[in-house]
Amino acid sequence: MTENNKTEAIGLIGGFLTTVSFVPQLSKLWRMKPSPAPNISIEMYIVIVAGVAFWVWYGVRLRARAVIIWNVVSFMLTASILAYKITCG
Repeated sequence: MTENNKTEAIGLIGGFLTTVSFVPQLSKLWRMKPSPAPNISIEMYIVIVAGVAFWVWYGVRLRARAVIIWNVVSFMLTASILAYKITCG
């Protein structure tokens, strides 16, 4: 395995772990649906969605596959949580 492949593997593993950290929150919201989610911070999710969008842009500019893949998935998960918070409170 080359050094570039090792670096890519590290990025893929790190991206996977940070991305799946949003799954329990989204799963909990789906089970509550359509109840309000007062403990979810709308401001925090606005910032995280924006930040992840910038990471996608950064990854595209660098052509960094691991950055692009996991941040697109993170964007979808965090945007779903934000959409739930906006629509259900």
